[in-house]
Amino acid sequence: MPADGSVTGREAQAMVEEISEQLALTARSLREQAARCRRLARQINDRQAVRALLDLADELEQQAEQDRQAAEGRLSKLPANPEPVD
Repeated sequence: MPADGSVTGREAQAMVEEISEQLALTARSLREQAARCRRLARQINDRQAVRALLDLADELEQQAEQDRQAAEGRLSKLPANPEPVD
């Protein structure tokens, strides 16, 4: 990146792709955590704890879906052949 802080279209595209990759990884991690919550909920008998784990699993899935959509949305807005940005 030049000293003036400007970036080329390719550099901007690379940054968006990196952010999108991180969002996708976060979404995957959140889904894994949700699955663990559901597995644990099946193994315990405390109704209050089961409900809390299932609610948490639902929240994690919702966040994962939001992250997935954000990643896809960012990638879909990238031009096929980026031009330099001044």
